[in-house]
Amino acid sequence: MINYQITPKGEKYINNPQRNHNSQIRTNYFENLILIYMIVKNERYQSSKFKKYVIKSLNILNNEDCKPMNRGNYSIWKHHIDAAKQGLLQRQGILTENRDGTFSISDKKINDAYNKISNYVEIIEQPKPEFMEEYPPEKTTTTITRSVRDTALSNKVKEDRNCQCQICGTRLSIEGKGYAETHHIKPLGHDGPDIKANMLVLCPNHHVLFDYGEIAIFPEDCEAVVDKEHNKIFTFIPPAPKKEYVEYHYNKIYKK
Repeated sequence: MINYQITPKGEKYINNPQRNHNSQIRTNYFENLILIYMIVKNERYQSSKFKKYVIKSLNILNNEDCKPMNRGNYSIWKHHIDAAKQGLLQRQGILTENRDGTFSISDKKINDAYNKISNYVEIIEQPKPEFMEEYPPEKTTTTITRSVRDTALSNKVKEDRNCQCQICGTRLSIEGKGYAETHHIKPLGHDGPDIKANMLVLCPNHHVLFDYGEIAIFPEDCEAVVDKEHNKIFTFIPPAPKKEYVEYHYNKIYKK
């Protein structure tokens, strides 16, 4: 089961650094606030409930932005909040409207919603015990830090390459739709960029083998795929990633 909590970045943790000369609060500030409310509180968006949440939660706002709320001037914020809600609903498709007039986060856009607020929210995962004894084992809480990924770009790369593995050519189908995984050949955790030139489209098997450095693209020609004994096992299906990222994987992960 996955739970979310606000990151401990101090009492006033949401920043609005791009305020203009008229002290105008930016719409994306309120988009973040709405998504934090919906994800952490597990609440549907409803204007009246959200208003109470903001008023009671001044400790999550920075000092300057909480001043209007301290004076009770919610009307100053209302048009910004409405614009943020419409942006999440119409422009970004993150929200879906329910029959009762409330709004939920779209199942297809949950990653986008989390990515927008990942600086302010962390995932707390409590693993299930593998087996039960007479007394259940102790539980531990772990914090997962995720790199923000461009989900739309990843999906576009898979679509452009027909969800076909660039190593073995396999195209998996699930419920009539192609399935593949996007792999960053220079990992995001190694400061690899989240760009098309650093992405491969792979089947799950070859994704794992690349992750653990069991196979690699030979950087001299960016065509041969080699195993740990340096035997050529496949010819890479283009387009190839940028050579510097291929070399990084080959030297830092494959040869490690």
